[in-house]
Amino acid sequence: MFKKLMALTLVCLMMVTMLAGCKAKLVGEWECDGVTMTLNKDGTGEMDLGIAKAELEWEAKNGELTIEINGEKETMEYEIKGKTLIIDDEEWTKK
Repeated sequence: MFKKLMALTLVCLMMVTMLAGCKAKLVGEWECDGVTMTLNKDGTGEMDLGIAKAELEWEAKNGELTIEINGEKETMEYEIKGKTLIIDDEEWTKK
C-alpha cells in the first residue's frame, strides 16, 4: 500500500512540474509581424504594436493561452517548437 501511495505521489509531482515548465517556456518577449508581446512570470505582460502599448494578463492551461487586454479575454490554442510560439497558426519568435 505504501509503495502505491508513494508512486502516485511521484506521478502527481511530475505532472505539476511538467505543467509549470510549460508556463515557464512562455515567459519572455515574443515577436510577430512587428508586434512584440511580453509575458511576465507573474501572469502580467504587455502588447507593443509600435504605435501603442497595452497592459495584459495571461494564463496558460492544457495547451490553451488566455490573454486579457482592456477587459477583453481571448483563449487560443498554442504550442511551442524551439524558439517559436504558435498561437492559432501565427508564429511568434522568442527575442
